[in-house]
Amino acid sequence: MLAGKTRAHFTAEQALMDREKYAGRTLHVIKHQYLLQQLDAFVTRFNSGSSRLNEHSLHFLSDWLTTHILKEDKNFALWLNEHGKY
Repeated sequence: MLAGKTRAHFTAEQALMDREKYAGRTLHVIKHQYLLQQLDAFVTRFNSGSSRLNEHSLHFLSDWLTTHILKEDKNFALWLNEHGKY
């Protein structure tokens, strides 16, 4: 469920970046791909029973929230505002 919603969110966000010709799109998409790889690996381990929600998992989620959303996504939002897009 989390992985599916994450993919849908990233797809919509990347479409907005394309439409608005966001200069930072390439690096942002690379970061999305990395996050998805990490999430997929965790889901695979979790579903196989070889991993549980632990400190490493919580660190990954925390880093995602604090680094990606509060930095990368915020930079995109600021760029949109500075360019009169929204």
